[in-house]
Amino acid sequence: MLPPPPLLPLIPLTLIENLVFNEKSIKLDGYRFRNCAFVNCTLEVRRGNFRLEECFFQGNWWCSFDGDAQRIAKLFTILDSATIVPGLKAVLHENGGVSIT
Repeated sequence: MLPPPPLLPLIPLTLIENLVFNEKSIKLDGYRFRNCAFVNCTLEVRRGNFRLEECFFQGNWWCSFDGDAQRIAKLFTILDSATIVPGLKAVLHENGGVSIT
């Protein structure tokens, strides 16, 4: 059995809160978004070092994956949605907000 590789250090997250992003390309890595809205935005993920706390998605938004995140997204596409562990699902709040922590 192979030993686990060393973990890459995670970048500390900068808090962004109470903002509306409209028709922007937003790099998520390195940020913790709280109570933000993404309207017609492209969300870019490379490492997966981000948090979304009660954020809102409106209009035609899209997520772009690259690097480590792209490999994880590709792996996720082969899973049957009925077998996904609840801890892997985003939290959907009653107010329509979404959290990924």
